[in-house]
Amino acid sequence: MNATIANLIAPCEVCQQMNIRPGFKVPLGRFPLPAQPFEELVIDFTDMGKDNRVGTTGHRSTPNRMTGLSPHELVTGRPMAGPYEPPKGPPADRLHEIMADYCAKLTRSSRRLYSQILTADPEPETPLV
Repeated sequence: MNATIANLIAPCEVCQQMNIRPGFKVPLGRFPLPAQPFEELVIDFTDMGKDNRVGTTGHRSTPNRMTGLSPHELVTGRPMAGPYEPPKGPPADRLHEIMADYCAKLTRSSRRLYSQILTADPEPETPLV
């Protein structure tokens, strides 16, 4: 039946002009496939104004429900740094006092340990360093 239809359409000029033929099929590309995920990345550059940064950061740091990893973790192997938070701990004006107290306790502790070592072995064979 296809041959009969082709014979009827072939001589008709209108049919030849209006006939929709199947388009040319583009063969698959010959680029090598990546050996592992994210070996090759394609990036679309977009307007990264101040309004877009929050959304992009949220997308990059949101974990996937299947893998439990964010896109940033998949690419870099580490979690994405979040927004800046001030360090937690004692206020900066007390740091000197806290450090001096810590050093005094450490000195007392090391002296006690040294005196215990001397009491246990008053004449060591090798000098203590």
